[in-house]
Amino acid sequence: MSTEQNKAIVRRIYAEVNDGQRYEVLDEICRADVLVHDPIAGEQRGIAAYRGLFAFFRQAFGEQRTDLHHFVAEGDFVALLHTHNAKNTGSFMGAAPTQTWITVPGVELFRLEEGKIAEFWRFDADAALLAQLGLLPVPQAA
Repeated sequence: MSTEQNKAIVRRIYAEVNDGQRYEVLDEICRADVLVHDPIAGEQRGIAAYRGLFAFFRQAFGEQRTDLHHFVAEGDFVALLHTHNAKNTGSFMGAAPTQTWITVPGVELFRLEEGKIAEFWRFDADAALLAQLGLLPVPQAA
């Protein structure tokens, strides 16, 4: 597959799966044994695990949209600089919902094999997420 085709597949993760909540699309664009690397959930394998990661965030952030800023692709890898915009409508890590919108930037990396996502790394700014929810103190400027 070309790098442009790989970027189009990754774009579907955000437009159709995350923002559109069409989790069945994962069956089409991911390998059955997709390997998911996540700083919160750890390393997990399989489409059910990947679907579970989306569900984990969706139950806490019922309204979401993702701004896709820059794609970089080389060979079988696609990296994406993006911003998640989400409303905290459900409990998250034991905290009650705030009903506020949060903005979380991130860089995520995908490895594709034969037109399907084989591996995914999530590098969102989790400290910014926690701070915006009041779960992490924000340092005061000097």
